[in-house]
Amino acid sequence: MGENAYMNYQAMVSKVNTSVENLTNICKKLDLHEHAESLEKVSSRLQNHVFRVGIMGEFKRGKSTVINSLLGQEVVPADIMPCSATLNRIVWDAVPHAQINFKPDESGRTPRPKDVSVEELSGYVTKLTSESEEQASMVEDAVVYYPCKFCQDGVEIIDTPGLNDDERMDKISESVIPMLDAIIMVVVPGSPFGISEANFVRNKIMTSDLSRLIFIVNKIDTIRPKDRQRCVDGIREKIEKTILEKAASMYGKDSKEYKTAQSKLGGIRIYPISAADALDGKLEGDDELLNGSGMPEFEEALTKLLTEERGMLELAPTVNAVVSKIKEADETIVMRSNAMNMEQEKFEQMQKEAIEKIKKSREEKVQKVREIKGIAASLYQELQPDVVEAYNAIDETVSQYIENYSITARDFADEGTVAAFQESVSEGINQQFAMSIQENTEKLQVKIQERLSEEVSNLEVYSEKLTADIQDIRCMIPSVSSGTEGSTGGTDLVDMAAMGVEVVTNFTNIVPGLGGAISGFKDYGPIGGLVGLGTGFIATNAAVYATAYVAGAVLGTAAMSLLAPILVIGGVAGAFGGKKITEGIFSFFGKEKKSKAKTVQRKELSENDIVTIRNNLVNSIHDSVNNLRAEHTLENWLKNITDETFETLADRLDRETEDALRGLQETLTNIQVDLGKGEVHQKEMQERLNGYHQDLMNIANTIAPVKEKLDESLSAAE
Repeated sequence: MGENAYMNYQAMVSKVNTSVENLTNICKKLDLHEHAESLEKVSSRLQNHVFRVGIMGEFKRGKSTVINSLLGQEVVPADIMPCSATLNRIVWDAVPHAQINFKPDESGRTPRPKDVSVEELSGYVTKLTSESEEQASMVEDAVVYYPCKFCQDGVEIIDTPGLNDDERMDKISESVIPMLDAIIMVVVPGSPFGISEANFVRNKIMTSDLSRLIFIVNKIDTIRPKDRQRCVDGIREKIEKTILEKAASMYGKDSKEYKTAQSKLGGIRIYPISAADALDGKLEGDDELLNGSGMPEFEEALTKLLTEERGMLELAPTVNAVVSKIKEADETIVMRSNAMNMEQEKFEQMQKEAIEKIKKSREEKVQKVREIKGIAASLYQELQPDVVEAYNAIDETVSQYIENYSITARDFADEGTVAAFQESVSEGINQQFAMSIQENTEKLQVKIQERLSEEVSNLEVYSEKLTADIQDIRCMIPSVSSGTEGSTGGTDLVDMAAMGVEVVTNFTNIVPGLGGAISGFKDYGPIGGLVGLGTGFIATNAAVYATAYVAGAVLGTAAMSLLAPILVIGGVAGAFGGKKITEGIFSFFGKEKKSKAKTVQRKELSENDIVTIRNNLVNSIHDSVNNLRAEHTLENWLKNITDETFETLADRLDRETEDALRGLQETLTNIQVDLGKGEVHQKEMQERLNGYHQDLMNIANTIAPVKEKLDESLSAAE
């Protein structure tokens, strides 16, 4: 399962964590407390990171068997009937057991979690019996602790209910998408990439989000060997068709977005496997059966996705933060070291000038923060015509669906056919609503991303000026060449360039604070298209890194806001599919007091009646969309996401800039203290500073090969 890849990645994580810890201690000793705090947050995020892998697909696809084959043991319940009714999370523990977490009860109180054996799990998380289904309805999720090798490497596997099982199960499955590093979509040859899978890819996954999606064709052993490749190719064609149809519907076939989608089709990952053979092979120690199952190739691909792709992006902001803080700390050391030779009176005069410069930088920061926050309001206004167009597009899409929907007199022959017709139309309308709202909100999201990227580029100009201003203050203290042994001579900066580590400008000092908020591709998940990420967006250029990291950091915090329109419209569509559909069907009969179903049985439908039914349905759709307009559904969402996006960017810029300025001001204060304590203290302090400098060199030597490997991996992904 790619053990070497995991071991190499974990070794890199260990080096980075050690570097962060050592650098944090140095920052504290230098009174750079803000930098130390920032590093501690970055370290905590990295140490606590877990790769989450979600297994999704329709029921009866063998999802649970796939999970058990990854674990090498029959841990999660599997059955030929729709089985999973909750989210089941599998994590590593030496002792097998499970914890059941409950939903709040009617009084709003959440029952305490319940520890059960793995064997008892099916009684809480399945629909195999009416009792277990009722119990499962009260369960939030189940955590299965098991000593499986795959999970020991920091992987958490999430088993989801089957798609297209029922509406509640679908919502449970969809709710987990934002937290996943990888999504394993399970399909089977007998029903290859059906409607629900296509709708999932089309409506729940943004086009550039495909980079964290792996398709596995389970039960491939049911297909004759000579037909297997043709089966896989056919599934690939269906997936590609779904993606291109979505891109064409949203942007048109001549758009750059459509061409981008086309270019990414070659990166779709599909692996034919037999999960049952793989599980038996592992349980029985039958290497031939295991190797013939296709499972090793799939596990290798999954390992690569989690380490070389997701893992590297997880490490990137942390490594950049370490590099920039090394530079910051070392410049502080050099500044304090050089100041040992200044006369106190001359320093105090310089200090006053420096404080004025810092004050001016703060004023400029306040102005920049105000400008960024103001972008949200202006962008919201700029996008109002797009919102109007979105409402119209939703209305037109769903109405056109009804206009083309087949309605015949046979649909009203009796109560059964009426019920079937109602259910079919309702389901179709719900899907059309979901598809249309997804496509139209994605268009708005892309425009938000474009404006965000523009502002990130503008931040580089701001950051370069801030860098120059800080450097001007540091240069007010005359540099001193390294002295001879026993003197209080200066200290040379750590030569990062000689180690192959590029530190461009102070922009890299600010950006890691912003970028530190992302957690690899996971945070890009529901809004992957916004940062245009995929894998091709990443390059070794610092400014490009910065754009991706800032966008991911800012928009990652707004993930649920981005999903909100889908949830809102889904609720509206559900309500429409019930009462409104009934009204649309029966309103042409007039104000009957008797059972409408019986009225249908007695009435012979004419072509005019069918036209009336269709018109009533379309009118109901118009009414539903008009209600959305009246409630300002899209406007409220748009305001929330634009405000949150740019306020988060502004707040992070404010904090990171203030950290740099406060650290500089604290250094000036420490220099004043050093100069006031006399020559003996200065000599002791110089020795300490030299020691810190050597420690920084050691950290730089540790982090340099990690940075080099990181740059190589991300560059290769272009």
